[in-house]
Amino acid sequence: MNVLGNHDFHLIALALTDRKLRSKDNSLSPILSSANKINLIEWLRHQPLFHMEKELDALIVHAGVHPSLEFRDG
Repeated sequence: MNVLGNHDFHLIALALTDRKLRSKDNSLSPILSSANKINLIEWLRHQPLFHMEKELDALIVHAGVHPSLEFRDG
């Protein structure tokens, strides 16, 4: 299961805008220069922000959820 995180959003922004690649973004260069860039970005854009795993009664997220938030089915 994949869920989106801050680096994913940054990669999408770099790929779909004219923003410049910074030196600290070097790990993103292979994707941004790939012949499959559009397919990779389209796949990434369609990943969820979270995933509810009912069998485990667990919520999968990138960084965390504020304790005051409740998640319910429906």
